[in-house]
Amino acid sequence: MLKRSCVRDFLSGLVGLALATLLFMSASAAKRARPRPEGTAGLAERFAIVTYVLTPDQEGKAEILIKSLRRFGGDYGGVPVYVVLGNPRDVPCARLRQDGVELVPTDASKLGQRYPLAIKAYAAAQIERLTADRFDTLAWFDPETMVVGPLTALDLREAFDAAVKPVFKLNKVALPADAPPDAFWKPIFRETGLSVEEIPVVKSILEGRPIKAYFNCEIFSVRPRIGIFREWAARLEPFLKDQDYQWTACPDLLHRLFLHQAVLSAVIISKTQATRRAELPDSCGYPLNLHQDLPPARKAAALNGLSGVILETLWDDNPDWMNLLEIREPLRSWLQQAFSDYRMVMRVFRLSPFGHLSDRSHRTFNHRDFSLEKIRPPDLHRDVRDNAVTLDRLSVLNYFS
Repeated sequence: MLKRSCVRDFLSGLVGLALATLLFMSASAAKRARPRPEGTAGLAERFAIVTYVLTPDQEGKAEILIKSLRRFGGDYGGVPVYVVLGNPRDVPCARLRQDGVELVPTDASKLGQRYPLAIKAYAAAQIERLTADRFDTLAWFDPETMVVGPLTALDLREAFDAAVKPVFKLNKVALPADAPPDAFWKPIFRETGLSVEEIPVVKSILEGRPIKAYFNCEIFSVRPRIGIFREWAARLEPFLKDQDYQWTACPDLLHRLFLHQAVLSAVIISKTQATRRAELPDSCGYPLNLHQDLPPARKAAALNGLSGVILETLWDDNPDWMNLLEIREPLRSWLQQAFSDYRMVMRVFRLSPFGHLSDRSHRTFNHRDFSLEKIRPPDLHRDVRDNAVTLDRLSVLNYFS
């Protein structure tokens, strides 16, 4: 009897263990199969923002970006923010340390850190590698931007793999729709596996000129599992190292400055289908810095009602910027205080021992030996005047050497 009882208890135990295992596996499978919420619920689980900081003035601007997101982002106000630190030793971004913000030291090579704006590609790729399995949407914001409304247009949900808009200005870089690829664009198309025929035509926003697809990359979003950001950095680096390409295809400031943007545009076309690319509305990625130059039909009547706004150096260059368009309460009072705080922080910093890091005697890339060289002020001011490239926008051409 004792032996039968032991056998019965043993078999009962096995059956119980098997049932428990089946229940656990079923629960796990259900959890894995559970679709991510499509509405605003669970946004922090499927939507994140990435930016970067290289200079102290960018730290101040990134602080405004994060604060504005939390205050005016609506349902998107609590999404995670990743800040890639381009120079963590000198600019550790202590002001940005808070819940929901992760500071990540850059893993970019020295070349990636030094070449004009290339660090954007490396920063985006670094965060995409960390989060590809976690989020459905990874939205890129330059630090010189802010949020004044919900970021619905950037939320890809299940419909799209990227949300972008055409460049604002041609800047002597865009390829006209009816022109053959030049020395700058032809290698980019080749390395991304594109033929000219398959590249769609878009129109620049200010001039309204038809051009081969060329996208602004100050505010946009991608689906991280597609790998657009990682491909961006991987395709950009060989061009940075190729001295022949730098010499022949990037002989001037503008081509060096916008190389990262051209490569990104080709990568987006090569890795997405037309039906999976959304074009951002004017309200998202609105160029407040170019407000006075926009065609009348594309000018916003009020800041209220927009979502992501591009500032660039507006807060540094124009103390009366709030008079550009209508700004209603409570946004107006919040911006007045934020602008005052920003100016105070910048004044204090420029008097500090580290004030040289925001020096406006900016530098650009030397295509001959990959060193930095001073730009003669008349040349720089001519580029600024003729092509809407602002001085502080070049602060990201940085100070690593």
